[in-house]
Order: sequence, then C-alpha cells, then structure tokens
Amino acid sequence: MDGLLSDLGSTSMYNIDNHLISVINHASRFQIFRCRTKAFLIAILTLVMMIVASGQTSFAGSIVAWGMNNVGQISNVPTGADFKSVAAGSLNGYALRDDGSIAAWGFNYDGQITNVPTGTGFKAIAGGGDGSFALRADGTIVSWGTNSGGLITNVPSGPGFIAIEAGEMFAHALRTDGSIAAWGNLGTFVPPNETGFTAIAGGGYHTYALRADGSIAAWGHNSDGQVSMTPTGTGFIAIAAGHSTGYALRADGSIAAWGLDDQLQVTNTPSGIGFKAIAAGYFSGYALRQDGSIIAWGMDNLGQVSNTPTGTGFTAIAGGWQTAYAIRAQQTVGPGPAVPEPSAVFLAALGAFVSVWRTARGWKSVGANGAAS
Repeated sequence: MDGLLSDLGSTSMYNIDNHLISVINHASRFQIFRCRTKAFLIAILTLVMMIVASGQTSFAGSIVAWGMNNVGQISNVPTGADFKSVAAGSLNGYALRDDGSIAAWGFNYDGQITNVPTGTGFKAIAGGGDGSFALRADGTIVSWGTNSGGLITNVPSGPGFIAIEAGEMFAHALRTDGSIAAWGNLGTFVPPNETGFTAIAGGGYHTYALRADGSIAAWGHNSDGQVSMTPTGTGFIAIAAGHSTGYALRADGSIAAWGLDDQLQVTNTPSGIGFKAIAAGYFSGYALRQDGSIIAWGMDNLGQVSNTPTGTGFTAIAGGWQTAYAIRAQQTVGPGPAVPEPSAVFLAALGAFVSVWRTARGWKSVGANGAAS
C-alpha cells in the first residue's frame, strides 16, 4: 500500500509539474502574443501620428520635359523635387510648387515669364497661346502675358473660382456652383448657361466642359468635328483639348478621341482600360497609366512622342504646342522626412500580422514540453 501511495504521489507530482509547465508556457506564449500585438498597433499608430503631425501626404516631384526646345522650353526647366502640378503654354511652361509658388520658363515675348506672380498659396495654373493664369487659395484669378482681346484686363474679379483653363486666345474659369465665366477672343462662341460643371478644357478655338453626371458639353469652332463629334452619354471623368482634337477619359480608364486626325492623333489613341489621366498637345496626345508610365501618340516631328520618358512613377502630364511635361513623383509628408511608400507599409503590416498570427497559433497548440506545433 505504501508503495502504491508512493507511486500515486509521484504520478500526481509529475502531472502537477506538467500542468505547471503547460501553464507557464501558455502564459509565456500569451505574453509574447500580447507584446507583438501591442508592438504592431504602436507601429501603425505611430505612422498615423506622423502623417497627422507632418501634414497631408503629397506626391511632389521633379519636372521632365521633351519635344521642341527652340526657346528654352526644355533646357530651362527648373530643377528641384517640390513641384506638384505642371502646365504648358504654347512656347512656355509653368509649375506649381508644394508651397503654392509658381515657376516659369520658356519664351518671354510678352511678360509670360517675367510677369509671373510672386508669393505662395496658389492652387492651380493654366498656360495658353497668349495669356497665362493662376488661381489663389481664395478663388481669385491672377493673369499675365499678352492682352489680346482683353485676355488679361478682362479677367473676372472676385473670389469663388475653383478651376481655370487657357485656350489659344481665350480663357474660362469655373465657379463654385459649376457655372462658367469666359473672356478673351470668344467671337460668337459662349459657354452654356448652366451650373454643375466640374471640369473645363480649352483647345485651339473650341472648349469642353464636364458635367457632374460625366457628360460633355462642347462649343467653338467645328472645322474638324471637334465639337459635333464629341461623344454623348455619361460616365466620363476627365477631358483634354488639343488644337482641333478632343479626348475624354471614361470611368473604366479607357480613352475616347475625336476631331482632327491629320497626325493620327485620333487613330492612334491607345485602346484598353486603366488609364488615369490624359493631356493634349496641339497635335499629339498623352495618357498616364495606373503605374505612372506615360504613353504618347500623334505628331512626332520634334520628339514629342518618341522622346516621351520611360519608366513609372509619373503623377502629372501636360502638353503644349510641340513640347510636353511630366512630374516624376517623390512621396513626402509635409515638410518632414520621406514617408514609406504604401507598398512598403503594406508589406511591413502584413509581416507583422503573419508574425502575430503564427505566435497566436503556436500559443494555442503548445505542448507540455513548450514546443509549438
């Protein structure tokens, strides 16, 4: 009996020891799980706090130019990596920096460069054949360049404008209610008396406006069907106007083209879906793919198509007379240090999640010897 009790006592002590080891291992694994989960949450919260503390994420970058360079449209492009948008006039270029100041280069025949407004806080720019324009944060418009047909002196006054465009010898601005103001050499072509427009684009002597439902209004010269052949229906999300050609981007990322086709600027428009931005030169077209690569078509007498930059990471494109511009992005947050690319953040989060999941899985199946299955 004493031997049996001794054996039972030994067995009980053995079982107790195993239970204690199991409890300790469970507690240890649970503690690791909690620590890793806490570290993961802290990392995510830290990233969010960095973004909130530093400012809104932007994709400012450097300017790339190609095509004609007879008056410094390419060779005088400003350096730096703090540009967030770019616009093209007929023989000059303009870019908006992160602080809202404007850079200008190219032909200065009527103050298009030297009369560029100084200061910061501008939120949009537009370059045309003769005049150029900038939109302040309060929605007022500043103009400079050639004053043909009152292009400069007849700029509408007052705040509340949200978008601007410049055609060959005219300009338009979009009010907060979606109505359109027009000035310059308009002739008999006036914009529709409507509200609810969301975007506007001016070509050689014609203009397009995008309604809230994605339908397009067109007016102006119709020498090559650039007005009458404008696509009907809804669902368009962006518009662009060449000299006598029009382009529109559908919601699925496909491109519609119409009008003058003497340089195959309509015929060679890329097919397929997934494009996210479009731009028009005088006789050429440009589109931005989802990966930030650029495709070009149309007139190529000065490399405005064949010299289009390769690679990915471009965020904005603009077409001028025979010159084009793009911004190659460098992601930053406010004035602070560079922020990890979204893909890097995703991979880091995924790795942390897998680590936490494996730890949790091991904690649930840990054995008496402390080994996880």
